[in-house]
Amino acid sequence: MYKNIKILIPDALYERISATSQQEIEKYTYITYQTEEDLINKVSAEHYDSIIITQSSLNINLAEIYPKLIKILAEDTIIIFLTNDAREPIDTSIQLNTPLRKFFVFTEQLNYIDLFEIIKAIQNLKGAKDQYINFINIFNEITDQIKLNSQQLHIGTFNFKIYFEELLLKIFTTNKATERPEIILTRVALNEKHPRWYIYQYKDDKLEGNILNLTLIPKTPDENAKLFHCNGKEVEQQFKLFMQKLNEVAPNISIRNMTAYLSNRISIFCINYGRDTGRLDALTLKLFAVAVLLLQDITQQFQETDTLAIETVKSLAIVSEVNDEDAGQHIHRFGLYCKLLAEHCNMSSYDIKTIQLQSQLHDVGKIYIPQSILRKITPLTPEEWEIVKMHTIHGARIIGDHPRMKMARNIALTHHERWNGTGHPNGLKGEEIPIEGRIAGLADTYDTLRMKRSYKEAYDHATACRIILEGDGKSTPDAFDPNLLLLFKQFHWQFNDIFEANP
Repeated sequence: MYKNIKILIPDALYERISATSQQEIEKYTYITYQTEEDLINKVSAEHYDSIIITQSSLNINLAEIYPKLIKILAEDTIIIFLTNDAREPIDTSIQLNTPLRKFFVFTEQLNYIDLFEIIKAIQNLKGAKDQYINFINIFNEITDQIKLNSQQLHIGTFNFKIYFEELLLKIFTTNKATERPEIILTRVALNEKHPRWYIYQYKDDKLEGNILNLTLIPKTPDENAKLFHCNGKEVEQQFKLFMQKLNEVAPNISIRNMTAYLSNRISIFCINYGRDTGRLDALTLKLFAVAVLLLQDITQQFQETDTLAIETVKSLAIVSEVNDEDAGQHIHRFGLYCKLLAEHCNMSSYDIKTIQLQSQLHDVGKIYIPQSILRKITPLTPEEWEIVKMHTIHGARIIGDHPRMKMARNIALTHHERWNGTGHPNGLKGEEIPIEGRIAGLADTYDTLRMKRSYKEAYDHATACRIILEGDGKSTPDAFDPNLLLLFKQFHWQFNDIFEANP
Protein backbone atom coordinates (compact mmCIF):
# COMPACT_ATOMS: atom_id res chain seq x y z
CA MET A 1 0.00 0.00 0.00
CA TYR A 2 2.92 2.34 0.71
CA LYS A 3 5.43 0.68 -1.63
CA ASN A 4 6.39 4.15 -2.87
CA ILE A 5 8.08 4.72 0.51
CA LYS A 6 11.63 3.34 0.28
CA ILE A 7 13.34 2.57 3.58
CA LEU A 8 17.01 1.69 4.12
CA ILE A 9 17.16 -0.63 7.10
CA PRO A 10 19.78 -2.79 8.89
CA ASP A 11 19.71 -6.40 7.77
CA ALA A 12 19.38 -7.68 11.35
CA LEU A 13 16.41 -5.39 12.08
CA TYR A 14 14.71 -6.43 8.83
CA GLU A 15 14.99 -10.07 9.86
CA ARG A 16 13.49 -9.35 13.29
CA ILE A 17 10.56 -7.44 11.79
CA SER A 18 10.01 -10.14 9.15
CA ALA A 19 9.72 -12.72 11.90
CA THR A 20 7.21 -10.74 13.96
CA SER A 21 5.23 -8.52 11.57
CA GLN A 22 5.06 -9.76 7.97
CA GLN A 23 2.17 -7.38 7.32
CA GLU A 24 4.42 -4.37 7.98
CA ILE A 25 7.12 -5.78 5.72
CA GLU A 26 4.69 -6.02 2.83
CA LYS A 27 3.63 -2.36 3.09
CA TYR A 28 6.92 -0.69 2.19
CA THR A 29 9.94 -1.09 -0.08
CA TYR A 30 12.99 -2.12 1.94
CA ILE A 31 16.67 -2.09 1.08
CA THR A 32 18.98 -3.62 3.70
CA TYR A 33 22.56 -2.84 4.69
CA GLN A 34 25.02 -4.82 6.83
CA THR A 35 27.84 -2.44 7.77
CA GLU A 36 28.42 1.28 8.24
CA GLU A 37 30.40 1.33 4.99
CA ASP A 38 27.53 -0.42 3.20
CA LEU A 39 25.13 2.21 4.60
CA ILE A 40 27.24 5.12 3.31
CA ASN A 41 27.65 3.51 -0.13
CA LYS A 42 23.93 2.87 -0.58
CA VAL A 43 22.95 6.36 0.55
CA SER A 44 25.44 7.77 -1.97
CA ALA A 45 24.05 5.64 -4.80
CA GLU A 46 20.30 6.32 -4.61
CA HIS A 47 17.48 8.18 -2.87
CA TYR A 48 15.70 6.85 0.22
CA ASP A 49 12.66 8.30 1.97
CA SER A 50 13.81 7.08 5.36
CA ILE A 51 16.91 5.54 6.88
CA ILE A 52 16.77 3.52 10.10
CA ILE A 53 19.98 3.12 12.10
CA THR A 54 20.13 0.81 15.12
CA GLN A 55 22.79 1.16 17.76
CA SER A 56 22.59 -2.44 18.94
CA SER A 57 23.16 -4.18 15.62
CA LEU A 58 26.07 -2.07 14.32
CA ASN A 59 27.20 -0.15 17.42
CA ILE A 60 27.04 3.05 15.36
CA ASN A 61 27.81 6.36 17.03
CA LEU A 62 25.26 8.95 15.92
CA ALA A 63 27.60 11.87 16.52
CA GLU A 64 30.16 10.31 14.16
CA ILE A 65 27.94 9.09 11.35
CA TYR A 66 25.47 11.99 11.13
CA PRO A 67 27.98 14.50 9.66
CA LYS A 68 28.90 11.94 7.00
CA LEU A 69 25.29 11.28 6.08
CA ILE A 70 24.20 14.92 5.99
CA LYS A 71 26.70 15.61 3.20
CA ILE A 72 25.19 12.99 0.88
CA LEU A 73 21.54 12.80 1.93
CA ALA A 74 18.69 14.16 -0.12
CA GLU A 75 16.89 17.18 1.38
CA ASP A 76 13.79 15.18 2.28
CA THR A 77 15.34 11.97 3.65
CA ILE A 78 14.41 11.22 7.25
CA ILE A 79 16.87 9.49 9.62
CA ILE A 80 15.51 7.51 12.56
CA PHE A 81 18.13 6.40 15.08
CA LEU A 82 17.11 3.61 17.46
CA THR A 83 19.23 3.73 20.60
CA ASN A 84 19.72 1.08 23.26
CA ASP A 85 18.56 3.45 25.97
CA ALA A 86 15.95 6.23 25.69
CA ARG A 87 17.76 8.07 28.48
CA GLU A 88 21.08 8.20 26.58
CA PRO A 89 22.13 11.85 26.13
CA ILE A 90 22.24 13.02 22.52
CA ASP A 91 24.50 15.89 21.44
CA THR A 92 21.98 18.61 20.66
CA SER A 93 24.50 20.49 18.57
CA ILE A 94 24.08 17.79 15.93
CA GLN A 95 20.41 18.59 15.66
CA LEU A 96 21.15 22.20 14.70
CA ASN A 97 23.22 21.26 11.64
CA THR A 98 20.07 21.11 9.53
CA PRO A 99 17.16 23.61 9.60
CA LEU A 100 14.56 20.85 9.52
CA ARG A 101 16.23 18.71 12.23
CA LYS A 102 15.48 15.70 10.06
CA PHE A 103 16.60 12.96 12.41
CA PHE A 104 14.76 11.53 15.37
CA VAL A 105 15.94 9.40 18.28
CA PHE A 106 13.88 6.63 19.82
CA THR A 107 14.50 3.68 22.11
CA GLU A 108 14.73 0.28 20.43
CA GLN A 109 11.78 -0.67 22.65
CA LEU A 110 9.55 1.24 20.22
CA ASN A 111 6.91 -1.03 18.72
CA TYR A 112 7.67 -1.74 15.04
CA ILE A 113 4.14 -0.88 13.96
CA ASP A 114 4.33 2.50 15.73
CA LEU A 115 7.72 3.12 14.13
CA PHE A 116 6.38 2.63 10.61
CA GLU A 117 3.27 4.66 11.38
CA ILE A 118 5.58 7.55 12.28
CA ILE A 119 7.53 7.14 9.03
CA LYS A 120 4.31 7.03 7.03
CA ALA A 121 2.94 10.14 8.76
CA ILE A 122 6.10 12.12 8.02
CA GLN A 123 6.17 11.07 4.37
CA ASN A 124 2.52 12.03 3.90
CA LEU A 125 3.31 15.62 4.89
CA LYS A 126 6.16 16.35 2.52
CA GLY A 127 3.99 18.04 -0.06
CA ALA A 128 3.66 21.26 1.91
CA LYS A 129 6.92 22.60 3.30
CA ASP A 130 5.39 24.92 5.93
CA GLN A 131 3.18 22.12 7.21
CA TYR A 132 6.12 19.77 7.15
CA ILE A 133 8.30 22.12 9.24
CA ASN A 134 5.47 22.64 11.72
CA PHE A 135 4.98 18.90 11.98
CA ILE A 136 8.73 18.38 12.48
CA ASN A 137 8.74 20.95 15.30
CA ILE A 138 5.85 19.17 17.02
CA PHE A 139 7.53 15.82 16.45
CA ASN A 140 10.76 16.99 18.05
CA GLU A 141 8.93 18.47 21.03
CA ILE A 142 7.41 15.05 21.55
CA THR A 143 10.70 13.18 21.24
CA ASP A 144 12.39 15.68 23.57
CA GLN A 145 9.61 15.14 26.10
CA ILE A 146 9.98 11.37 25.78
CA LYS A 147 13.72 11.55 26.49
CA LEU A 148 13.19 13.97 29.40
CA ASN A 149 10.48 11.88 30.99
CA SER A 150 12.41 8.67 30.42
CA GLN A 151 15.11 10.23 32.61
CA GLN A 152 12.45 10.95 35.23
CA LEU A 153 11.31 7.34 34.97
CA HIS A 154 14.89 6.30 35.55
CA ILE A 155 15.05 8.12 38.88
CA GLY A 156 11.51 7.17 39.85
CA THR A 157 9.89 10.61 39.80
CA PHE A 158 7.81 10.20 36.65
CA ASN A 159 4.08 10.98 36.82
CA PHE A 160 2.29 9.81 33.70
CA LYS A 161 -0.72 12.11 34.18
CA ILE A 162 1.51 15.18 34.44
CA TYR A 163 3.44 14.12 31.34
CA PHE A 164 0.22 13.55 29.38
CA GLU A 165 -1.21 16.95 30.26
CA GLU A 166 2.08 18.79 29.65
CA LEU A 167 2.35 17.23 26.21
CA LEU A 168 -1.29 17.99 25.52
CA LEU A 169 -0.61 21.65 26.28
CA LYS A 170 2.49 21.73 24.07
CA ILE A 171 0.69 20.25 21.08
CA PHE A 172 -2.69 21.93 21.28
CA THR A 173 -1.97 25.33 22.82
CA THR A 174 -1.43 28.13 20.29
CA ASN A 175 -2.13 31.84 20.08
CA LYS A 176 -4.24 31.24 16.97
CA ALA A 177 -7.70 30.13 18.05
CA THR A 178 -8.34 28.76 14.56
CA GLU A 179 -5.46 26.31 14.96
CA ARG A 180 -6.60 24.68 18.17
CA PRO A 181 -9.64 22.69 19.28
CA GLU A 182 -11.97 24.19 21.88
CA ILE A 183 -12.48 20.82 23.60
CA ILE A 184 -10.38 17.67 23.88
CA LEU A 185 -11.89 14.40 25.08
CA THR A 186 -9.57 11.54 25.96
CA ARG A 187 -10.08 7.98 27.08
CA VAL A 188 -6.79 6.78 28.54
CA ALA A 189 -5.32 5.16 31.65
CA LEU A 190 -3.23 7.93 33.23
CA ASN A 191 -2.27 6.91 36.76
CA GLU A 192 -5.07 4.34 36.91
CA LYS A 193 -5.11 0.67 35.88
CA HIS A 194 -8.05 1.07 33.52
CA PRO A 195 -8.87 3.78 30.95
CA ARG A 196 -11.29 6.55 31.90
CA TRP A 197 -12.61 9.63 30.16
CA TYR A 198 -11.24 13.14 30.67
CA ILE A 199 -12.46 16.42 29.21
CA TYR A 200 -10.09 19.35 28.58
CA GLN A 201 -11.42 22.83 27.76
CA TYR A 202 -9.89 26.28 27.35
CA LYS A 203 -10.58 28.80 30.09
CA ASP A 204 -8.80 32.15 29.84
CA ASP A 205 -6.47 30.63 27.24
CA LYS A 206 -5.53 27.81 29.62
CA LEU A 207 -6.39 24.17 29.06
CA GLU A 208 -8.10 22.68 32.13
CA GLY A 209 -9.01 19.02 32.59
CA ASN A 210 -11.67 17.13 34.54
CA ILE A 211 -12.95 13.57 34.74
CA LEU A 212 -15.91 12.90 32.45
CA ASN A 213 -18.46 10.28 33.55
CA LEU A 214 -18.73 8.66 30.15
CA THR A 215 -18.67 4.85 30.00
CA LEU A 216 -18.99 4.38 26.25
CA ILE A 217 -16.12 2.77 24.33
CA PRO A 218 -16.39 4.38 20.89
CA LYS A 219 -16.92 2.10 17.90
CA THR A 220 -15.85 3.14 14.43
CA PRO A 221 -17.68 2.43 11.15
CA ASP A 222 -14.57 0.60 9.99
CA GLU A 223 -13.09 -1.47 12.83
CA ASN A 224 -9.62 -1.19 11.32
CA ALA A 225 -9.73 2.61 11.05
CA LYS A 226 -8.15 4.62 13.86
CA LEU A 227 -7.79 8.13 12.50
CA PHE A 228 -10.55 10.53 11.43
CA HIS A 229 -11.13 14.14 10.52
CA CYS A 230 -14.63 15.29 9.74
CA ASN A 231 -16.65 18.51 9.42
CA GLY A 232 -20.32 19.45 9.63
CA LYS A 233 -22.74 16.61 8.90
CA GLU A 234 -19.87 14.14 8.52
CA VAL A 235 -19.44 14.19 12.32
CA GLU A 236 -22.93 12.89 13.01
CA GLN A 237 -22.71 10.37 10.20
CA GLN A 238 -19.59 8.76 11.59
CA PHE A 239 -20.13 9.18 15.35
CA LYS A 240 -23.88 9.35 15.92
CA LEU A 241 -24.00 7.00 18.95
CA PHE A 242 -20.98 8.64 20.55
CA MET A 243 -22.56 12.09 20.18
CA GLN A 244 -25.77 10.85 21.78
CA LYS A 245 -23.93 9.41 24.80
CA LEU A 246 -21.78 12.51 25.10
CA ASN A 247 -24.87 14.71 25.10
CA GLU A 248 -26.17 12.82 28.16
CA VAL A 249 -23.20 13.84 30.32
CA ALA A 250 -22.18 17.08 28.59
CA PRO A 251 -25.31 18.57 26.95
CA ASN A 252 -23.67 21.94 26.25
CA ILE A 253 -21.22 20.52 23.72
CA SER A 254 -22.27 21.12 20.12
CA ILE A 255 -19.84 19.60 17.63
CA ARG A 256 -19.00 21.50 14.41
CA ASN A 257 -15.90 19.56 13.44
CA MET A 258 -13.36 17.23 14.97
CA THR A 259 -10.41 14.93 14.59
CA ALA A 260 -10.30 11.57 16.36
CA TYR A 261 -7.79 8.83 17.10
CA LEU A 262 -9.34 5.59 18.32
CA SER A 263 -7.72 2.46 19.69
CA ASN A 264 -8.25 0.02 22.55
CA ARG A 265 -5.63 1.76 24.70
CA ILE A 266 -6.30 5.40 23.89
CA SER A 267 -9.03 7.43 22.24
CA ILE A 268 -8.78 11.17 21.64
CA PHE A 269 -11.35 13.57 20.19
CA CYS A 270 -10.31 17.14 19.32
CA ILE A 271 -13.52 19.11 18.91
CA ASN A 272 -14.38 22.45 17.30
CA TYR A 273 -11.35 23.99 15.66
CA GLY A 274 -11.88 27.56 14.44
CA ARG A 275 -11.87 26.20 10.88
CA ASP A 276 -12.54 22.95 9.05
CA THR A 277 -10.25 20.11 10.06
CA GLY A 278 -7.88 18.39 7.66
CA ARG A 279 -5.35 15.62 7.36
CA LEU A 280 -2.58 17.60 9.07
CA ASP A 281 -4.73 17.94 12.20
CA ALA A 282 -5.41 14.22 12.17
CA LEU A 283 -1.74 13.34 11.70
CA THR A 284 -0.69 15.66 14.52
CA LEU A 285 -3.23 13.96 16.76
CA LYS A 286 -1.95 10.55 15.74
CA LEU A 287 1.62 11.56 16.51
CA PHE A 288 0.54 12.68 19.98
CA ALA A 289 -1.26 9.36 20.54
CA VAL A 290 1.77 7.32 19.45
CA ALA A 291 3.98 9.28 21.87
CA VAL A 292 1.57 8.61 24.73
CA LEU A 293 1.45 4.90 23.93
CA LEU A 294 5.23 4.73 23.75
CA LEU A 295 5.59 6.31 27.21
CA GLN A 296 2.98 3.92 28.58
CA ASP A 297 5.04 0.97 27.33
CA ILE A 298 8.27 2.38 28.78
CA THR A 299 6.49 3.15 32.07
CA GLN A 300 5.32 -0.45 32.34
CA GLN A 301 8.84 -1.73 31.73
CA PHE A 302 10.23 0.54 34.44
CA GLN A 303 7.53 -0.58 36.86
CA GLU A 304 8.49 -4.18 36.19
CA THR A 305 12.13 -3.25 36.85
CA ASP A 306 11.08 -1.59 40.11
CA THR A 307 9.33 -4.77 41.22
CA LEU A 308 12.41 -6.81 40.38
CA ALA A 309 14.63 -4.35 42.29
CA ILE A 310 12.41 -4.59 45.39
CA GLU A 311 12.51 -8.39 45.34
CA THR A 312 16.28 -8.30 44.87
CA VAL A 313 16.70 -6.02 47.90
CA LYS A 314 14.49 -8.24 50.05
CA SER A 315 16.40 -11.37 49.03
CA LEU A 316 19.80 -9.78 49.68
CA ALA A 317 18.59 -8.41 53.02
CA ILE A 318 17.63 -11.93 54.09
CA VAL A 319 21.09 -13.15 53.07
CA SER A 320 22.72 -10.38 55.12
CA GLU A 321 21.09 -11.76 58.30
CA VAL A 322 22.95 -15.07 58.14
CA ASN A 323 26.16 -14.21 59.96
CA ASP A 324 25.00 -11.40 62.23
CA GLU A 325 23.21 -11.28 65.57
CA ASP A 326 19.58 -10.14 65.59
CA ALA A 327 20.04 -8.85 62.04
CA GLY A 328 16.41 -9.45 61.07
CA GLN A 329 14.94 -6.86 63.41
CA HIS A 330 17.98 -4.61 63.10
CA ILE A 331 17.62 -4.17 59.33
CA HIS A 332 13.87 -3.58 59.67
CA ARG A 333 14.36 -0.92 62.35
CA PHE A 334 17.24 0.51 60.37
CA GLY A 335 14.99 1.13 57.38
CA LEU A 336 12.44 2.88 59.62
CA TYR A 337 15.09 5.11 61.24
CA CYS A 338 16.38 6.13 57.80
CA LYS A 339 12.84 6.81 56.59
CA LEU A 340 12.20 8.98 59.65
CA LEU A 341 15.32 11.10 59.14
CA ALA A 342 14.67 11.39 55.40
CA GLU A 343 11.17 12.70 56.12
CA HIS A 344 12.51 15.31 58.54
CA CYS A 345 15.10 16.29 55.89
CA ASN A 346 12.20 16.94 53.46
CA MET A 347 13.53 14.46 50.91
CA SER A 348 11.24 13.53 48.01
CA SER A 349 8.63 10.83 48.52
CA TYR A 350 10.52 8.61 46.07
CA ASP A 351 13.81 9.03 47.96
CA ILE A 352 12.07 8.37 51.28
CA LYS A 353 10.60 5.14 49.94
CA THR A 354 13.93 4.16 48.40
CA ILE A 355 16.05 4.81 51.49
CA GLN A 356 13.68 2.80 53.69
CA LEU A 357 14.01 -0.20 51.40
CA GLN A 358 17.59 0.01 50.18
CA SER A 359 19.17 0.98 53.52
CA GLN A 360 18.38 -2.54 54.68
CA LEU A 361 21.34 -3.69 52.58
CA HIS A 362 23.85 -1.59 54.54
CA ASP A 363 25.54 -4.63 56.08
CA VAL A 364 25.10 -7.13 53.23
CA GLY A 365 28.90 -7.25 52.88
CA LYS A 366 29.12 -9.03 56.24
CA ILE A 367 28.36 -12.31 54.50
CA TYR A 368 32.07 -12.24 53.61
CA ILE A 369 33.12 -11.79 57.26
CA PRO A 370 33.70 -15.02 59.25
CA GLN A 371 31.07 -15.74 61.88
CA SER A 372 33.83 -16.34 64.42
CA ILE A 373 34.82 -12.68 64.12
CA LEU A 374 31.30 -11.20 64.05
CA ARG A 375 30.26 -13.09 67.19
CA LYS A 376 33.53 -12.84 69.07
CA ILE A 377 33.05 -12.01 72.75
CA THR A 378 36.51 -10.64 73.45
CA PRO A 379 37.87 -7.46 71.78
CA LEU A 380 38.89 -7.80 68.15
CA THR A 381 42.55 -7.81 67.22
CA PRO A 382 43.74 -5.05 64.85
CA GLU A 383 43.85 -7.61 62.04
CA GLU A 384 40.30 -8.79 62.76
CA TRP A 385 39.07 -5.19 62.89
CA GLU A 386 40.53 -4.56 59.43
CA ILE A 387 38.64 -7.62 58.15
CA VAL A 388 35.37 -6.33 59.62
CA LYS A 389 35.84 -2.88 58.05
CA MET A 390 36.02 -4.52 54.63
CA HIS A 391 32.29 -5.32 54.80
CA THR A 392 31.51 -1.85 53.39
CA ILE A 393 33.55 -2.54 50.26
CA HIS A 394 32.21 -6.08 49.95
CA GLY A 395 28.66 -4.73 50.24
CA ALA A 396 29.14 -2.12 47.52
CA ARG A 397 30.58 -4.78 45.21
CA ILE A 398 27.67 -7.16 45.88
CA ILE A 399 25.07 -4.47 45.17
CA GLY A 400 26.80 -3.37 41.97
CA ASP A 401 26.50 -0.27 39.81
CA HIS A 402 22.93 -0.44 38.52
CA PRO A 403 21.38 3.07 38.65
CA ARG A 404 18.32 1.76 40.46
CA MET A 405 20.54 0.50 43.29
CA LYS A 406 22.68 3.63 43.61
CA MET A 407 21.34 4.58 47.04
CA ALA A 408 21.85 1.06 48.40
CA ARG A 409 25.44 1.05 47.14
CA ASN A 410 26.16 4.49 48.61
CA ILE A 411 24.80 3.43 52.00
CA ALA A 412 26.69 0.14 52.06
CA LEU A 413 29.94 1.93 51.18
CA THR A 414 29.63 5.08 53.34
CA HIS A 415 27.54 4.32 56.44
CA HIS A 416 30.75 4.09 58.52
CA GLU A 417 32.19 7.34 57.15
CA ARG A 418 32.09 10.21 59.67
CA TRP A 419 31.44 13.94 59.30
CA ASN A 420 34.79 14.73 60.98
CA GLY A 421 36.71 12.45 58.60
CA THR A 422 37.50 9.70 61.13
CA GLY A 423 35.42 7.00 59.46
CA HIS A 424 36.15 4.26 56.94
CA PRO A 425 36.77 2.93 54.33
CA ASN A 426 37.81 6.14 52.54
CA GLY A 427 38.05 8.75 55.31
CA LEU A 428 35.44 10.98 53.69
CA LYS A 429 34.28 14.02 55.63
CA GLY A 430 31.44 16.55 55.61
CA GLU A 431 29.37 16.67 52.46
CA GLU A 432 31.79 14.36 50.67
CA ILE A 433 29.60 11.71 52.27
CA PRO A 434 26.27 11.37 50.42
CA ILE A 435 23.25 12.36 52.48
CA GLU A 436 21.97 8.77 52.53
CA GLY A 437 25.32 7.64 53.99
CA ARG A 438 25.14 10.32 56.70
CA ILE A 439 21.59 9.32 57.58
CA ALA A 440 22.52 5.64 57.69
CA GLY A 441 25.55 6.35 59.89
CA LEU A 442 23.42 7.99 62.57
CA ALA A 443 20.71 5.31 62.33
CA ASP A 444 23.27 2.52 62.63
CA THR A 445 24.94 4.11 65.65
CA TYR A 446 21.64 4.47 67.54
CA ASP A 447 20.45 0.93 66.89
CA THR A 448 23.85 -0.62 67.65
CA LEU A 449 23.87 1.16 71.03
CA ARG A 450 20.37 -0.11 71.82
CA MET A 451 21.10 -3.73 70.85
CA LYS A 452 22.65 -6.41 73.05
CA ARG A 453 25.75 -7.79 71.37
CA SER A 454 28.13 -10.62 72.25
CA TYR A 455 30.68 -8.00 73.30
CA LYS A 456 28.32 -5.50 75.04
CA GLU A 457 25.07 -5.06 76.91
CA ALA A 458 22.14 -3.12 75.48
CA TYR A 459 21.84 0.56 76.43
CA ASP A 460 18.54 2.24 77.19
CA HIS A 461 17.26 5.13 75.07
CA ALA A 462 18.53 7.86 77.39
CA THR A 463 22.05 6.46 77.43
CA ALA A 464 22.13 6.02 73.66
CA CYS A 465 21.00 9.65 73.20
CA ARG A 466 23.64 10.92 75.63
CA ILE A 467 26.44 9.04 73.81
CA ILE A 468 25.32 10.36 70.41
CA LEU A 469 24.72 13.95 71.53
CA GLU A 470 27.57 14.33 74.04
CA GLY A 471 30.05 11.56 73.23
CA ASP A 472 31.59 8.83 75.37
CA GLY A 473 35.28 8.86 74.56
CA LYS A 474 34.86 6.51 71.59
CA SER A 475 32.20 8.52 69.76
CA THR A 476 31.98 12.31 69.54
CA PRO A 477 29.11 14.51 68.32
CA ASP A 478 31.23 15.94 65.49
CA ALA A 479 31.20 12.50 63.89
CA PHE A 480 27.66 13.23 62.68
CA ASP A 481 26.16 15.73 60.25
CA PRO A 482 25.22 18.67 62.55
CA ASN A 483 21.87 19.13 60.81
CA LEU A 484 21.01 15.47 61.34
CA LEU A 485 22.19 15.68 64.92
CA LEU A 486 19.83 18.61 65.50
CA LEU A 487 16.94 16.61 64.01
CA PHE A 488 17.84 13.65 66.21
CA LYS A 489 17.82 15.90 69.28
CA GLN A 490 14.36 17.21 68.35
CA PHE A 491 12.80 13.86 67.43
CA HIS A 492 14.84 11.28 69.39
CA TRP A 493 11.71 9.93 71.04
CA GLN A 494 10.52 8.72 67.63
CA PHE A 495 13.63 6.55 67.41
CA ASN A 496 12.69 5.00 70.74
CA ASP A 497 9.14 4.39 69.50
CA ILE A 498 10.53 2.49 66.49
CA PHE A 499 12.85 0.42 68.68
CA GLU A 500 10.13 -0.46 71.20
CA ALA A 501 7.65 -1.38 68.46
CA ASN A 502 10.14 -3.71 66.75
CA PRO A 503 12.03 -5.52 69.56
